[in-house]
Amino acid sequence: MLDRARAMEASMDGMAILDAQNRYVYANEAHADIYGYDDPDVFLGETWQMCYDEDQVEGLRAEVRSALDREGQWRGEAIGRRRDGSRFPQELSLTALPTDESIHVVRDITARKERERRRKTAQERFRSLAENTSLGVVTIDASSTVRFANDAVAELFGYTPEELVGEPLATVIPDQLEPAHFEALGRYVETGEKALDWEWIELPARHRDGQEIQVGVSFGEFAMDGEHRFTGVIRDITDRHENERYRRRLYEITTDAELPADEQVREALALGCEYLRVESGFLTRIENGTQHIVEAHGSHEGIQPGGECPLSESYCRKTIEIDEPLVVRHASEDGWEGDPAYNRFGLETYVGAALTIDGERSGTICFADRAPRGTEFSSLELAFVDLLAGGVRGILERREHQRELQQQNERLDEFTSVVSHDLRNPLTIADGYLEVARETGEDTHFEKVATAHGRMESIIEDVLTLARQGRVVGDTRSVSLASTIETAWNAVETIDAELVADGDLGAIEADESRLESLFENLFRNAIEHGGEDVTVRVGCSEGGFFVADDGPGIPENERESVFEHGHTTSEEGTGFGLSIVATIAEAHGWTISAGESESGGARFEIEF
Repeated sequence: MLDRARAMEASMDGMAILDAQNRYVYANEAHADIYGYDDPDVFLGETWQMCYDEDQVEGLRAEVRSALDREGQWRGEAIGRRRDGSRFPQELSLTALPTDESIHVVRDITARKERERRRKTAQERFRSLAENTSLGVVTIDASSTVRFANDAVAELFGYTPEELVGEPLATVIPDQLEPAHFEALGRYVETGEKALDWEWIELPARHRDGQEIQVGVSFGEFAMDGEHRFTGVIRDITDRHENERYRRRLYEITTDAELPADEQVREALALGCEYLRVESGFLTRIENGTQHIVEAHGSHEGIQPGGECPLSESYCRKTIEIDEPLVVRHASEDGWEGDPAYNRFGLETYVGAALTIDGERSGTICFADRAPRGTEFSSLELAFVDLLAGGVRGILERREHQRELQQQNERLDEFTSVVSHDLRNPLTIADGYLEVARETGEDTHFEKVATAHGRMESIIEDVLTLARQGRVVGDTRSVSLASTIETAWNAVETIDAELVADGDLGAIEADESRLESLFENLFRNAIEHGGEDVTVRVGCSEGGFFVADDGPGIPENERESVFEHGHTTSEEGTGFGLSIVATIAEAHGWTISAGESESGGARFEIEF
């Protein structure tokens, strides 16, 4: 009796003894813990009903009493109630004693019920997945014989489920992987050691036609009638695998420092044509309502570098307006027949993306074919078009930045020349007159020194202006030309010079501050070369504006060189004013040229 009491006290299960009136005469610590009590003595003298709701009490009373009377024991499940009122599933085992007492054994089976729930959920999920998914699902046994295959394997491997079931899995395993498969499976069955990641593994498989495909597989294991079963959920990742390969090739092209930018673009276009399986790829620049083909790959005679057409007659007129790629799979069936773009190029297949260079949407990258496409472009293909656009954008921006760096280096060379030559000359003159002034004491020589210093100051100011003028402008807005030229004229020492505005000058889109600087330098140039009484005219021309004077003009053979730094025909000039004007015009995207005015003077034409 003592040994039995000790065993009951040490048991992990809740154990209790009830008398003939179903009142507790003993409960161990585990019994108290299960029901949320600290002291098992709280049960003594109480009936077992304290641990159950009323509905459970009625059911147990009817079922348990008759079983104990008939068989002397009862085993089953019930829902117990803890001290805090929470419910939990339990397994009960009751045994009648000769003394009319009974032993009650209680086990909390919450964890087991949760496992059963999860297993049932998993089974239902598997059944639903296998019956409804587009993914292949294959189950094999420990000998690698296929025991189950869903309908999706037909599209994946080319075999019907009936053809695969009963066959070895090696039917769809490439020959080079077959030994490793059987070795890994046998080792796992014997030792439980996994040879690969069951969560996800990518590997080649064999299609019925003998071709290798790339698949991704997630494995799971379960037991059926005491035997191992292994289930693989299989996804065809051939397209993704190919996409990743082309992405790597694009990266290699765009990061090849030895490859010139133009060649990088051509290779990127060729790569896009290869991946998308189309005949033509081309890069465009769109400006002033015209599509210019900058680079191209393919044999289409209408899509070659240097070609151009009105934007209204191109597919790109729509591409440039949207953020995502424009896709046309079968133009004649998709409403393009009769469209100017279709009539001009005859393209049935087209996919293009807009290019934004340095914040400005300025062109497109496109791929096309004169034959219709049999299937829709996949999300991976469209993502690759976007990636190509990004890669080409990076190439073009790097090329532009390299050009800017080269220009900056050239300007640095110019400034070095100024310091070493243009400033040295007046400095030498000043030193010479200063020496003579010291020897003679005549004031006229000091005036010559002051003049030389004044020239150096002018050169320094112009050099600083050139240094500050970038090759691009910042924010622009609509600027009144009349107001701007008046401000610029007032900033210049005009003496008896006259400014004449021809008609209504209107407004232009420009950086106001830099436009004022452009006019100031043109006005100074006119006064320096035309004299204090020169007349300067400003007016609008077709596609731009002009500044003309009635001075001596510019010799025809010097009209291109006047914009170079240091070029001047005036002793007072620094040779930088027109270089500053050209820089400002270039920064706005304008062109400037020098010619002859109606009165024989100089005329500067700025065209937008």
